[in-house]
Amino acid sequence: MSFKLKCSLANTTPSIEYAEGKKGETFLYGEALTLSEGKLTKCQGTTKPEFICLGDVICKDDETKVPAFRIMDFYLFTAPISEDASALKAGDKVTLSADALGVTATTASGVAEIVDTDTDKVTVKF
Repeated sequence: MSFKLKCSLANTTPSIEYAEGKKGETFLYGEALTLSEGKLTKCQGTTKPEFICLGDVICKDDETKVPAFRIMDFYLFTAPISEDASALKAGDKVTLSADALGVTATTASGVAEIVDTDTDKVTVKF
């Protein structure tokens, strides 16, 4: 499982962008991504993501394009949570998982704001 767009509070559809990925990285559908030195790379921990990946891509060189859409503050996402979410409540901010495909229950320096929780997934916004 990974980040999946649940809805847009502004009733908009994300535009697909194609940006160069960092050489040597493998990108997976639904991964949280950020730009580093002009290249897309996995986004982890306390770094706020800028994009969600829209395809599985292996970047063999610096010119390989990765399909993604830019995260807007009015998009809500469902995401898996790697730990027990029972202590979390709406408004808590949690960190991203190491694989960039979900979130943790760690609230120190969190970047994904909890909107709703379930047993194994959460709804978040950035």
